[in-house]
Amino acid sequence: MPHHGTKPKLARMTSFRACVFFALMSATKLLAGPADFPGRKLVGINLSGIAWYSSNRPFTNAAKTASPWFSPGNPAAKLPCDDRGYPLQAPGEKAECFVLNGDYPSGHYILTWEGGGSVELNAAEDTTVREISRTERRRVYDVKLGAQPARIVLEAGISRPERIALWIPGYGPDSPEFAAEWVESLEPFGPSSTV
Repeated sequence: MPHHGTKPKLARMTSFRACVFFALMSATKLLAGPADFPGRKLVGINLSGIAWYSSNRPFTNAAKTASPWFSPGNPAAKLPCDDRGYPLQAPGEKAECFVLNGDYPSGHYILTWEGGGSVELNAAEDTTVREISRTERRRVYDVKLGAQPARIVLEAGISRPERIALWIPGYGPDSPEFAAEWVESLEPFGPSSTV
């Protein structure tokens, strides 16, 4: 007569074999590559969000990753902005945003904008920004980045600056939206679409 509260030996063996079979099949599927399962897609991981402080640099226009606009010298004092993200300022008022961190390459950066006012690139402490050419609504800077970020500083004129772009070295206004280096970094993950 079987003991109450215990499984018969055959039932325990069957449960054990089922667990081992399930574990082996799961491990086989986890270790198998795309050739073993052609419909399987590789997934990219650790893709960071878009932020000025991120090491992820997908865009040829670094201004797309800039911080929110703030009062000069006070990053905590966020400024009200229009529906396109540009600060609402009276003529002569200034605004700043962080744009380049130490993960960006040193080299020649091109700053362009439309509208009125003036726009400059500057930095503090161990980051150096040297203007090497100036034309109307276009500046070229030689930038050597350190630990401190570079900033875009704008001053409103009769009209405000807008469509501000800061092109990373090797790119300019006629460049594609995404940096070739970033697109190449995605190739191990299979076909990608950059919309």
